[in-house]
Amino acid sequence: MIDLRAALGARRSGKANLKAALLSRLSSMEKVKELVSIYQSHFPGGHNAVSMSLYSGPDCLCRTDPRLAGRVRLAIVSTHTPTGGTMGWLSTGDASLLQEKWRKPWREFYESFGDCVTIMMLPHHGSAHNFHPEILEFAEVEYAFARTVEARNRVARMRETLGMVEGLGIRPQLVDDLRHSQFRVTCERSIP
Repeated sequence: MIDLRAALGARRSGKANLKAALLSRLSSMEKVKELVSIYQSHFPGGHNAVSMSLYSGPDCLCRTDPRLAGRVRLAIVSTHTPTGGTMGWLSTGDASLLQEKWRKPWREFYESFGDCVTIMMLPHHGSAHNFHPEILEFAEVEYAFARTVEARNRVARMRETLGMVEGLGIRPQLVDDLRHSQFRVTCERSIP
């Protein structure tokens, strides 16, 4: 924010001043490039380093943090896998989770979802350059997916990553956009 305010000349605090200064900068491509360079200076490995992750599943966060109950609603019903685990998905996008500086805050944020994550999408198609075994330390993870077409896309040491996943007792799954790739888990919903 310090660098952004300096570039925008918005020295006063206040969202209205910052918003006005930002909007005025978006009027020219040169000024936009200056803002992009500020962003890139804070994420020198590229924006994929902090690629968005997405959780989808039961409302675990409200169970573990009562302050959020009523404000956060991630799911209406709980579902359960055949082995009894709660069914939740965590997609990691292209996040650089091999590096501790990105992995540590990622783990801290998603820790409260840990008891609900059953299926994890491996970062960057299962690339060893983005994977660290620590991301699979959630208690309920049963499956880890790498999504790619192996014959068409080269993914750095993906088979090594899948081997590490299997060594942790988690079932690795390679899924692609071809018809012969299928994954099926039967879930049931608890009805009171």
